[in-house]
Amino acid sequence: MSETKPFLLNKSLHLHLLLVQLSTVALFANELTAWMLAIIALSFLWQFTQLAVPKRTRQHHSVSTPKLVTVLFALAGAGVIVVNSKSLGLLLAMVHLICFAYGIKSLEIKSRKDFYIIILIGLFLHACAFIFIQSIWYALVVLTVILLNLALLYRIFSVNVAHLKSYLSSLKLLAFSVPFAVALFVFFPRLSPFWQVPLANTAKTGLGSDVQPGDIAKLALSDALAFRVEFAGKAPSKSQMYWRAMTMSYYDGKKWSRNNGNRLPFYLMQKPNINYLSGDTYQYQVMAEASNRSWLFSLDTARLDNNKITQLADFSLISDKPITKTVNYQVVSFANAGKELNLANRAKRFYLRIPEDSNPKLQRLGQELRQRFNDKQQIIDHVLNQFRQQPYFYTLEPPVLVDNSLDQFYFDTQTGFCEHYASTFAFLMRAAGIPARLVTGYLGGEYNQQGNYYSIYQYDAHAWTEVWLEGQGWVSVDPTSAVSPERVSDDMSNALRQQRVNIAGAFSWQAFSTNALIAKLKMQIEAIDYQWNRLVLSYTVEKQTEFLKTLLGQGRLWKAALVMLLTFVLVVGLLWYRDLRPKQLNRRSNWQLQFDKLFIQLSKIGITREPSQLPLQMINDIEKVNRSLAVDYQQLCLNYERLSYSQLNAKDNMAIAKQFIEQCKKFNKQLKRL
Repeated sequence: MSETKPFLLNKSLHLHLLLVQLSTVALFANELTAWMLAIIALSFLWQFTQLAVPKRTRQHHSVSTPKLVTVLFALAGAGVIVVNSKSLGLLLAMVHLICFAYGIKSLEIKSRKDFYIIILIGLFLHACAFIFIQSIWYALVVLTVILLNLALLYRIFSVNVAHLKSYLSSLKLLAFSVPFAVALFVFFPRLSPFWQVPLANTAKTGLGSDVQPGDIAKLALSDALAFRVEFAGKAPSKSQMYWRAMTMSYYDGKKWSRNNGNRLPFYLMQKPNINYLSGDTYQYQVMAEASNRSWLFSLDTARLDNNKITQLADFSLISDKPITKTVNYQVVSFANAGKELNLANRAKRFYLRIPEDSNPKLQRLGQELRQRFNDKQQIIDHVLNQFRQQPYFYTLEPPVLVDNSLDQFYFDTQTGFCEHYASTFAFLMRAAGIPARLVTGYLGGEYNQQGNYYSIYQYDAHAWTEVWLEGQGWVSVDPTSAVSPERVSDDMSNALRQQRVNIAGAFSWQAFSTNALIAKLKMQIEAIDYQWNRLVLSYTVEKQTEFLKTLLGQGRLWKAALVMLLTFVLVVGLLWYRDLRPKQLNRRSNWQLQFDKLFIQLSKIGITREPSQLPLQMINDIEKVNRSLAVDYQQLCLNYERLSYSQLNAKDNMAIAKQFIEQCKKFNKQLKRL
């Protein structure tokens, strides 16, 4: 029994395969550990060096990797996965395993099946890449890698095809698949998944669950996008855009937090007590970026109908799951709503609680203010005036405080960021007998004219205070506005941006992005990405049902099936027209068309070709006119037959065709001179 012929990759195809593998693994560069990336990179480097070594057996064959080398790579990769599996979590551990198997599989290609396994794993990884990033620009990168993969397959099945043609042909095939893919996306029922992707132990971004002096100042150095907002109608001014994220009511002497340990505070277990009054009302859609946290954002005071989002008693919004991908939700906010007009005595005592041994100077000052003023509003105004009149400074680089001492900040350094002033103000209000709490979120936003929406970045992070007043409920007070009015003005983004440039330096990205042309281009790019998120990533089951009901009306299921069927028939018809129709019409190439022009020119000098006459049979007629011309014509006919019936590779065939075209043009010039 004869042995099965081994599957062999030549050097060019193996390099193409390494390029595809390298590009695919690069899609997961942020998810893979440094050790795993190093092992996969070493396997690629091993194969590349083997291809670079000039060996006779390697001229037309694949790399032959010793079994010991493959075993060593396998053990090293498995060891990295086992050691890091606990910290990685289930999802990232699975990604490590698949990427590792994909990366070293090319070390042992012994059959066509092994090659196809690599291709299939690669396509699976391309789909998995969207688990972590879903932006339109990342999607284009993934599509480019898929194109590399398909071009490799095209070269395997089309021997001696030129590199450029493999890419162009693969791109055309992808283009033909777009209409059917769009039809499936729009009309095919979007079913809930039968299995759940496990959450990855990825880093959390944005505001933390607690705040101490200096935290938000560090976050304000980040240019990362937090969320986008599109208003349906009027929008408030930027100075009124206080986007609530968390309400923090516990203070332990160093930091403010939402919870006391893992225990859920009693006030969060109640329903929000809101008195919706007539006044300014804002309707808008929020598109929050992935943060791996649960809290969401809204203006005061929010009302929404979403079973996946809960509004707590402190008026903050909490998702039922951590935000691991871009989420959209509709909100209506009532600017003049009364928040908890009646506060129970137990709750009042809770919001007056401060550690006895914490910041004694501020405690004494609060007691003095309580004795000095009978009206609580007078206490609030007095403290704000102190911030406004005394030499307090607002900066992204506040001095470090010993044990986060608010006493040291208020009486000594007098320099800080928004959390310094909000934290100190809330503490002082409690010391003065006014229920108070800290609120963290974002302030303002950058308007994008191209997309008609606002972008809120991490550098817009902000902290302010809420105080409870009799008859008014919870009232927002921003002590930062007293210290630095420009921070809460419509030009606040420019003021913060300039501070970030001063810190980062003149040659940083922050300085570069201040250029007007760069800023305009950045807005245009973000507007495209916003529409991608709004129209594609936010196309949920509910939106599909509503869209199909509006578009197709009754019987929308069979109508949707008909649309998909017709689209499929259209795509198949286009492929038939592309691949079969040209063959039936016997489409001629450039060198054939150039040869046909000879007979037109010959007819002008009286030499006409009969329909059944072969080109070589015309030599006698041409010889009667010009003997040397007949010799050139005979050579052209021989070259024509060579091009028509030769089995040369594409590169050589292209060179001969180019030479043949020049010969035809030269011959035509000779005919014109007769």
